[in-house]
Amino acid sequence: MPFTTVHIPVTKIKPDGSPSSGYLAYRLVREMRDTKTGDVQPIDTWSESLDETGTARFNLPANDDPTTSPLGATYLVTEIVDRSFHQYEAVIHTDGEVETVSPESGPYLTELQALGPIDIVTLGAVSRIGMSASGVVEGTYENATVTVDVYGRVVEVSEGVDEGVASVAVTAPLTDTGTPDVPVLGIEPATIFTPGSMSTADKAMLDAATDAPTVSTLMRRDAVGGFAAGTATLGQAVVSGDLLLGGDANVGGELNANGTVGLFGVPSIGQQAGGAAKAGSSYTATEQAMLQKAYDALRALGLLS
Repeated sequence: MPFTTVHIPVTKIKPDGSPSSGYLAYRLVREMRDTKTGDVQPIDTWSESLDETGTARFNLPANDDPTTSPLGATYLVTEIVDRSFHQYEAVIHTDGEVETVSPESGPYLTELQALGPIDIVTLGAVSRIGMSASGVVEGTYENATVTVDVYGRVVEVSEGVDEGVASVAVTAPLTDTGTPDVPVLGIEPATIFTPGSMSTADKAMLDAATDAPTVSTLMRRDAVGGFAAGTATLGQAVVSGDLLLGGDANVGGELNANGTVGLFGVPSIGQQAGGAAKAGSSYTATEQAMLQKAYDALRALGLLS
């Protein structure tokens, strides 16, 4: 007689009474033979998913027909239900009873929960875990606006626009001769009234200023306020202190010296009092008159009093 086919409905219900979801598989682990007819049931697997009522239905060859050999053939039952995984061996009797003949192994996972954007994909007896797709396309974004969710995933990226420089505001002496998006900055030359840039020639002239008599340089006072000069040509000179000339002095105008004057490099001396009239009888009247004129001339020049 052929192998007896047994209809086996399997229903799985959650603790709250709602139907479970998942996958069941029965695998015949050894070949069975009908010793009377010679029929052979090869090793095979029957699998079904739980329907909306939590039920899977199988039509399986029984293991205990009287002429079946070997009588020890069993099914390896795999249940992946509500994300839990169980395995055990069972014998299918001709009366429809499913007898567990080996201890149930598992559950290997009591529960597999997705916390956050996690995908759990079950393929047969294997569950694969991965991050859910965020919808962002792989690539490089310029000037991008990025949105990140509470799990640290980039969930939105939008390509930005390089708007360049909006505007540049400058104050004197800075200048801007460019356009609003492409500024060209500069600086005005300095004047006697406003700050600004200095030419390299002016900078060199300032750096070369000295209190020594040096050709083609600016004069700079020394530590006591004095300076040295070579030949001096003066239109008018007013000297409030002593005047000592060691070189040439060409005065085209008036020279007023309120102090003493020394000429030809000789230190200045005090103005002398008196005159030719005080020379006494050493000179004749004519000589005295001539000396008086010379004396009067020197007084007129401010050299004598």
